[in-house]
Amino acid sequence: GFLVALHHLRPVAFVGNKHVSHDLIASLFGQQCQRITVDAHNSYANLNVTQIELLRILRHTEIDADTVTEVDTYSDIENSDTETGAQAQTEEQSEKKKNRVVVLMMGPAAIALQYRLREVDRLFTF
Repeated sequence: GFLVALHHLRPVAFVGNKHVSHDLIASLFGQQCQRITVDAHNSYANLNVTQIELLRILRHTEIDADTVTEVDTYSDIENSDTETGAQAQTEEQSEKKKNRVVVLMMGPAAIALQYRLREVDRLFTF
């Protein structure tokens, strides 16, 4: 159920206990999922380092804004002379701007990290 659906979302990072094996993370979430390890106890103590490391990973998963042409409204697509071109462009745009998923397994410190990441666009944490 849930883990299968999460695997299909292709999480970009796993932030969690250093005792969880890399093979387990790869089998649950895929080879693309990068790993950030935290201590089993008091992961809040290194939250700044964890946040910086996660932001570095997320920065590498962003799409360069110059490569994507924005369409302002749906009416712009409807009124376009090249309607199929505009639709293809928005499909390509939505494909490039997929939401990013991060799996957090770090106890209560996960809530603090989620709060710190609240300004990051297209990011979902589990």
